[in-house]
Amino acid sequence: KRRKRATSVVSQADLSEDDRFLVQLKEDENLAWKDIAARFMNDKGKTFQVAALQMRYKRLREKFRVWEDQDVQALKLAHEYWEKYKWEIISAKASHSPDSHMLDFGISERWPARHCARKWTDLE
Repeated sequence: KRRKRATSVVSQADLSEDDRFLVQLKEDENLAWKDIAARFMNDKGKTFQVAALQMRYKRLREKFRVWEDQDVQALKLAHEYWEKYKWEIISAKASHSPDSHMLDFGISERWPARHCARKWTDLE
């Protein structure tokens, strides 16, 4: 069973009409991806592959996602962990992911490494 995503695309004023429609179908109507593709065809006369809609939605979520306090705290804990154990992590790089596991520090969804780096720079 997949977990419900907590954070929505927040600034819909900045979205195109198609992006707003996509967010509405996915978040408000909770439609399956094949049904979303069908609605684009029926309502807008546009054909999209399911994978293209999924990637478009993923990129929208990443672009407009808001850092919550618990996300910032998890980033700080993950950074402290990295500072303390970075050489052990580097020496074991074959078995560990470089963007580590902030999930271990209390968030429900993984942030991409580039977003973590950008946010860390903002915090310093």
